[in-house]
Amino acid sequence: MAAQFAYSHGFVDEHLWNDFKANCCKGCTVGIVDVLMSQRVYPFDIYKDCPVAQENLEPGETCLYIQKALHIQLMNNEWKICSGIGNYLYHTEYDDISPILAGLLKEKIRIMIFNGDTDALNIYLTAQKIVENLGQKVLTAPKQPWLINGQIGGFKTEHGKLLTFATVRGQGQLIHLYAAEIAEYILNKFLNNLPL
Repeated sequence: MAAQFAYSHGFVDEHLWNDFKANCCKGCTVGIVDVLMSQRVYPFDIYKDCPVAQENLEPGETCLYIQKALHIQLMNNEWKICSGIGNYLYHTEYDDISPILAGLLKEKIRIMIFNGDTDALNIYLTAQKIVENLGQKVLTAPKQPWLINGQIGGFKTEHGKLLTFATVRGQGQLIHLYAAEIAEYILNKFLNNLPL
């Protein structure tokens, strides 16, 4: 999904994309992800600049001291915000959340999963596929728009009475930070058992 996302957002040229489709190898996927990260793209929201407020997090005289104090493996590379260094060191807690979601549905617990459509890390296409694979009956037309303040806020699909999947238009992973009004709107709809 990362490769398709990168291609559909204009980060990958036709040659690399065609090579990926023809060979569909792990190396091609890594190549596509490398293209995305090497361009200093802010992965939490590909259309936002890397946050200026975090510039002072880049290493200075105290970086080595901090790494030692926190028992962090010393890095030979110069680390910079949005440089891509360290992205492959991330540890995923769960490779597949489908069993957890299926268990919640079995217990009749409502679930709403929503993703920003500009997030390159938690790609909405992957979440959408996970939801679809749960096998719940689709109650609404797929990709039905939902509105906030008279504008399209994203698209939703209701799977059964307990499961809703939604995208948030023009937002990345940090919806609560960059679009708090939208995050609050979605949360209030969910908590009050109202359709999005």
